[in-house]
Amino acid sequence: MSNPNTGQPYKRLSKLPQAHPYYHLVGRVASEFALLEGMLDEIIWGLAGVPFEAGACITAQMIGPGPRFRAIATLCQYRDLPKPVWEKVIDRMNKVTPHANERNRYIHDPWVAELTTLESEGDQTETAQYGQFRTMHNFKAATFGFEPLSIDDAVELVRRIQHHQKRVNELRKVIDAALRTRHAERKKQLATEHPDQAQ
Repeated sequence: MSNPNTGQPYKRLSKLPQAHPYYHLVGRVASEFALLEGMLDEIIWGLAGVPFEAGACITAQMIGPGPRFRAIATLCQYRDLPKPVWEKVIDRMNKVTPHANERNRYIHDPWVAELTTLESEGDQTETAQYGQFRTMHNFKAATFGFEPLSIDDAVELVRRIQHHQKRVNELRKVIDAALRTRHAERKKQLATEHPDQAQ
C-alpha cells in the first residue's frame, strides 16, 4: 500500500505499546534530572545561608538548571569566593544546558511508533520504528515530524545526566572548601583588626 500523494510506503503514527521500555527510560530521565536540580538547590541554600525550607520556597520557583547555576555563580561572587570557583559554575552550566534541552524534549514530546505498511505481491507487512514526534520546539534547529530514537539513545542520556551529578557534587565540594577558607580569612582579619571582638 502506497501513499497516493508521494508514491512512498504508507506510514502512520500510533501510541507505543503500554509496557514499552521507553516509558521506563523517560521516567529515569525525568527523575535523574530532578535529582541533579535538587543538588543545585542545596548549593544555593548553603551559599545563601538560609534554612533549607526557606531556600526551597525560592528555588521551587526556578525553572531548569540555568537560573540555578546563575544564582550559584552570583552567590559565589557575593560571598567573595575566588573567580576560578564561579567560573567553574558557569563552565558546568554550559555543559549541562544542552542535556536539559534533551530532557525537556524527552518529557514533553510524544513518544510514538511509526508504522510502515509494505505491499509485495498482494501481501502486506507492517514494520514499526520507535521515537518521538517533533513540533518545532528548538528554534536553533527546528524540526517537524517523526524522529527515530533507540533505547541506547535514552540510556546514554541517563548516563550523561548521572555524569553531571558527579561533576556537580565535585563542584559543591570546591565551593564548600572555598567558603571555609574565606570564613577562616575573615576570622583572622577580625582578630587582627579587632582583637577584643575575636573569639
